[in-house]
Amino acid sequence: MSQLLRYSIARFLHPTRSDFINMGLGIEARRKRCGKYWQSHLECSKLFQRESFLRQPALEEVTVLGAVELNDLDSEGVRARFSRINLCDANPLVNRKWIKFARSLSSRQAVTFCNEDLTYSLDSWSEALRGFFVEYPEENVEALACFLGSLRCSPKAARPWMDADVIVSLNLLGQIPLYWRDRVQQAALEYWDYDTDENGLYPLYLQEALHLSLSKLQSQHIELLASSGASCIVIISDVNYMYYTKVHSHWQTEPALLISKNLSLKNRHLADQSSWYWHIAPQDIEQPGYGIIHEVGAWRFENRGGN
Repeated sequence: MSQLLRYSIARFLHPTRSDFINMGLGIEARRKRCGKYWQSHLECSKLFQRESFLRQPALEEVTVLGAVELNDLDSEGVRARFSRINLCDANPLVNRKWIKFARSLSSRQAVTFCNEDLTYSLDSWSEALRGFFVEYPEENVEALACFLGSLRCSPKAARPWMDADVIVSLNLLGQIPLYWRDRVQQAALEYWDYDTDENGLYPLYLQEALHLSLSKLQSQHIELLASSGASCIVIISDVNYMYYTKVHSHWQTEPALLISKNLSLKNRHLADQSSWYWHIAPQDIEQPGYGIIHEVGAWRFENRGGN
């Protein structure tokens, strides 16, 4: 069967794209090891999307931000409801999976691939970070804190796929800060041999500056969604990371959302909300010393006066 494949692939050819590739490979490997523990999360994610799609009037175009391997995307709902489908993710290795999905579409459907850093800031921030360590080849933690606090997100870039009828931000909002955090920590270690403590933290003033830069990236993503032309926006994201051991009743909890957990989008109302748990890394399957459970949130925003 003939396919109309519109490959609009914005090549992500910057030196740091390996971050996205490595994280993507790690997630896929973990999925294979922990598949049965992920099943409930995947079903809840797809169900929330499916119900969101069905509540909309006749629609033509959907954009999926953070599409990755399509494991938690309601592919059946997308295939049934939309004639134009935009798949966006920074990891170019996922294109092979996307091509397989595209071949399942009818000849009347079109799919666009976008391999692009959806923060629109990580490249410029990473370049500035390299420049900082060139300027400060010897340890200067106070200067690093000032640098991190001074960062500003790049202006939101106009992208045609951001005017789709429906936009799905899929497990992306909680992940965005991790790429920048890892780059900062890796650079400090490589240039200064300066590391975090046993809890993965820096001194308070540096940790607060890093936290501020991470929260700016999440705020920018929310602003990007709010400025889109979509009539329906679905956000699925980690809310909290919870670490447990089988022999202790106390769980350590870390926030995945560094902005308010009561998400809001300008000029849109919250039409539906849900949450569930994702047993992402069971103890003894991933690590012998602890296991990880994510609290996941889901939100559907619609234009004011919509369904």
